Amino acid sequence: MIEHYYKDVLGDLMKKLILFVLIILLLSSTVYGDIGPKPTLTIIFQGNSKDFIVTALSKEKSTGPFGVEDGYNNDMYLPFQTFQDADGYYFIEEFSEAIDTKEKNHELYAGYYPPRDFKLLMYRKDIDTYAISEVLKAKYFNSKFTIDCKKIDWKTRGSGNTVIIPKDGIKFENNMNSLTFFDISPYLLRLIMTILVEGVIAVFLFNIKELEKLKVIAIANLLTQSCLTLCLYLAYLYFGSLLVFLLFFILEFIIFLVEGSIYKKRNITPKPYLYAFIANLCTLGLTYVISIQDILLFG
Repeated sequence: MIEHYYKDVLGDLMKKLILFVLIILLLSSTVYGDIGPKPTLTIIFQGNSKDFIVTALSKEKSTGPFGVEDGYNNDMYLPFQTFQDADGYYFIEEFSEAIDTKEKNHELYAGYYPPRDFKLLMYRKDIDTYAISEVLKAKYFNSKFTIDCKKIDWKTRGSGNTVIIPKDGIKFENNMNSLTFFDISPYLLRLIMTILVEGVIAVFLFNIKELEKLKVIAIANLLTQSCLTLCLYLAYLYFGSLLVFLLFFILEFIIFLVEGSIYKKRNITPKPYLYAFIANLCTLGLTYVISIQDILLFG
């Protein structure tokens, strides 16, 4: 009775859930809405010995609630108002900052709808010179760049009074390239605990004691938990923490179906979906606490 129910009904549910996930991903890539966390842009300046003002020129006339039509309220940014970018990028005052070496302010932070495609424009009043970057892309939901100011040659001007910020002076902080064992250790801990818990349930509740069958359960969890962690981490990088919470339970349900089908195909137990349901239900809280919290911490 239970097996017949899963076979006839859960297939349609899985299709609907996959479609729902795709819709969420599509909407999240274009609209962030008025609730939940917003994308951010952080630019850190290192090695700067002179004060300057800086802005992120936007490819679009407006981003979120901010735009060129808002006008300008701070005369400090007058040099940006008169600057004409060769590619037509726009100055939006909201995404500007004064970098003061005395006050140790070395960061431009845009925490509400920053431009995703932008040019970094710096201006030093003491020598009346601009420094501009190539087009930069904020790839992640929370993107961070580091600028090595020592790489900027303020004396070698191009057209007019503008110099170029060299590519080797701009570093995009790529989270995927900076993962360490400390970062992935919670995943390893969760994987080991998940396999142990589901193994105990298999042996004592479903009388599954054959070594080969227990190996199948361990391998299935290795694959599904690895996919779960990767999907949640990528969702956090590109779409933010709100999507992580939305995806978690959907992906866990899909994992339940996948594991159940594996156990049924390999004849692990006469009630494969029931075992998959109980085992995943018991490890759901463990997965949620370790996986979600870890992603938000090291992401």
